[in-house]
Amino acid sequence: MRVLLDTNIFIEREDNKVLHDDIQNLLKLLNDIGGILLVHPKSIGEVSNDKDENRRNIVLSKIKSYTILESPPNPSNDKNFEVYFGTINQISDAHELNDLILLYAVYRNAVEFLITEDKGIHAKANKIGVSHRVFTIIDAITAIKDLIKPQKEVYSPPAILKKPLHNLKLEDQFFDELRKDYGSKEFNNWFSKKAKDGKEAYVYLNSDGSLGAFFMLKDESEEIFSKPERLPKKIRLKISTLKVSNVGNKLGELFLSISFNYAIKNSIDELYLTHFIKENDHLVPLIEKFGFEKNSNYIEYNHTENKESIFIKSLFPKGKLSINNIREKFFPCYYDGEGVNKFLVPIRPEYHERLFIDSQGRQTRINEFLGEFIVEGNTIQKAYLCNTPSTQMRKNDILIFYRTSKRQAVTSVGTIDAVYYRLKNVDEIINYVAKRTVYSKLEIETFSKPLTIILFRFHFHLPNEISYEELVSKGILRGPPQTIIKLNHKAYVRLKRLTKIDDRFTKWSLQEMP
Repeated sequence: MRVLLDTNIFIEREDNKVLHDDIQNLLKLLNDIGGILLVHPKSIGEVSNDKDENRRNIVLSKIKSYTILESPPNPSNDKNFEVYFGTINQISDAHELNDLILLYAVYRNAVEFLITEDKGIHAKANKIGVSHRVFTIIDAITAIKDLIKPQKEVYSPPAILKKPLHNLKLEDQFFDELRKDYGSKEFNNWFSKKAKDGKEAYVYLNSDGSLGAFFMLKDESEEIFSKPERLPKKIRLKISTLKVSNVGNKLGELFLSISFNYAIKNSIDELYLTHFIKENDHLVPLIEKFGFEKNSNYIEYNHTENKESIFIKSLFPKGKLSINNIREKFFPCYYDGEGVNKFLVPIRPEYHERLFIDSQGRQTRINEFLGEFIVEGNTIQKAYLCNTPSTQMRKNDILIFYRTSKRQAVTSVGTIDAVYYRLKNVDEIINYVAKRTVYSKLEIETFSKPLTIILFRFHFHLPNEISYEELVSKGILRGPPQTIIKLNHKAYVRLKRLTKIDDRFTKWSLQEMP
């Protein structure tokens, strides 16, 4: 496994100690799987031009311990690549050019993965369709740990607890950044007041008992006191605190999923959060991916000149939209007209449990949950591996998952991000699924090949699961499904009516086809 490392993670910062520990952890994991860590020669040139002599010498000394990417591909005159970013030779910004050159190494498969903390590179990776191969340090660590687990340990992801604030330590270093943002006295007073009010939060605890993630929700029906204009009084769900530290983006994605489920259950059609945007901010790309948009208004504080941004998401839009807008900007809504195909996907119970933990009744119970649940299987973006001979599936098509064996019922709905057909090489398969898979590399090696990889978004569990017998009696199935089956639109409409999918999520008119 060849992994390209962006040198920005070496640059000395105030929090360098934590970052350095993560790099050492990453190096050990890569060594365990026989990975090769590479540095692009363009990055070395960029570091050599750093005017800070002390920092330059430190970074260059670290780089010497890594392998230099040999004969890196050059994006100049690659018309396909320039469709996305323009003519490379005309880019005058050295940093921008360096970003594109690093991404081009991934684009041309000179390396399998790129690890970077630069949010700009992550945004560009998404633009050209290689975001599944561009990782932050923490997400790389998480993905590698998942891949190298023995098969029997695949069911052991981190756990989330719902705890009252009075059971948490206000002095935990986890809160230091929030104290810096909001003012130490102001934040401590806010936390203490919420604790006295009996408020609870979803948290992830590190092995030493310290906080790794913290998430709170709040129902609101008042104005938002923003500037230059106040946002009008309205029933909203506020994500009052969402902070994830050193445990990867899967937790952030899970927290968003909880937010959407809560809003749907309580008939709230608008969510929002406020956030101090940082350099290389990873929260903003995550929330924007699921439809949060930065508002033109902001919030000011007396203790700082920094303005807090407001991000708003509407669940149920009006007007004509493209298929992609419905599915991404207004997730969990999706288009289900005749412009997309519908597929019934049979899935064995052991894999169903990994992808969709506690599917039956989960949509109503998750918000009342008082104990512990695990992260994998509760995220939005997932990967499904199978041996289907079908090659008809495309982006935005609908997947209706059918649990086989004793339960034999349709349970869940998703829509396709991308499909990769007839893959045989294990490393190539891992390239596509590393960010989303709940399977270990050992398991992937044992799967019969070739494999089809379906990357999809999980929207929700069906309100009413329909059994095999009823599917047959209603003419949706003719017999037990052995592989993925394409449903005609009329069969899907019958299935939709039987499963009681809420029309608010699906009935949107189209302005354009993507």
